[in-house]
Amino acid sequence: MRAAINTLSVIPGHVGGGETYLVNLVREMLLQVSPADTVVLLLTRGNCGLFSDVGENAKRIVLPFAGRRRAARLLVEHLALPFLLPALGVEVLLSPGNAVPVLSGVRHVLALQSMHYRFVPDEMARSRVLYFRTMVPMAAGRSYLTLCMSKDLEQALLDVAPGAAGRTRVVYEGAQLDEFSPEGPAIEPGGYLLYVSSLNPFKRPDSAIRALAALRKEGFEPPPLKLVGRPDPRDRERVLRVATEEGVPDLVEIVGVVPHAELPRWYRGARLLVYPSAVETFGLPPLEAMACGLPVVASNRTSVPEITGDAAINVDPDDIPELAGAIRRVLSDEGLRGTLRTRGFANVRRFTWEEAGRATLSALREAAGGDRGELLCPHPGHG
Repeated sequence: MRAAINTLSVIPGHVGGGETYLVNLVREMLLQVSPADTVVLLLTRGNCGLFSDVGENAKRIVLPFAGRRRAARLLVEHLALPFLLPALGVEVLLSPGNAVPVLSGVRHVLALQSMHYRFVPDEMARSRVLYFRTMVPMAAGRSYLTLCMSKDLEQALLDVAPGAAGRTRVVYEGAQLDEFSPEGPAIEPGGYLLYVSSLNPFKRPDSAIRALAALRKEGFEPPPLKLVGRPDPRDRERVLRVATEEGVPDLVEIVGVVPHAELPRWYRGARLLVYPSAVETFGLPPLEAMACGLPVVASNRTSVPEITGDAAINVDPDDIPELAGAIRRVLSDEGLRGTLRTRGFANVRRFTWEEAGRATLSALREAAGGDRGELLCPHPGHG
């Protein structure tokens, strides 16, 4: 098998979970790939440092652009790759950017990471919504297989692309147990609640803040909430405004982005993780928290309960009294915290990058040797 992996959508430090997913997946795939296989990594000048140690069975192709401009990336993906891939002898392309090239003389495996365009269109640029509304169903219909990060995402895809039925697989992301564990240094041990995500409205940081205000009004003084993640200036302004309006500016601290290697210290120092996101296609922070022995109060929407299992308190993120009550229960009940901790350690073992790499390689091999001729798109200029 000669497979290529499109990493062009990865911009270091800017795509959050997408970067974590692809870096860990590629690393594990290259550990498992057979000597008879070759993996071609399609990189940009901006992200090639993330994939520097690739081993003997991988070939790095660094394309001459930085990757930060979306329009330039789309032109490369849709107009250049159709010529480049056959020239490289590639049989199958793994595309993790929610779309595949419109023309290509190879088979495709689509790794679908999100369908936010469908769930929160008002929080995306209209051009992006229109692009993905067209491209996601088309890409799933043209791909030999589509890998979905969760069962919830798989069903959402089949709702808009019923023709992909029978050609989808759920391949979960992994928990990095080698990096996230209870042992090690901590930030301000036991002194705060933790939120790890962007501050986008659909992530519901506003709900977490309003829950703190509700607890204070009840006479229960919660620890401060530290928000770790990428803060868009408009979202930062909104979150701070909500904290002021709710009378809890002293309980809210926007930490911003922290280096990935420092995240375990933040989990170990917290009393619990608050994860009220209303839209997720997987959701790594709850697993990272559980691996560090941290109790989790999380949303009951989309894929979140699928990933947390019975190891978290799952509530409606828009029901502020329910969210506040769950936070108070966990903070007040030592036995409950112990139960969640024990269940969390068991839950994270369901998710490994080793299995994600194995399943993805299996899908690529199946596509490379497959016989669905109608899904092998013609090379440009060959009809």
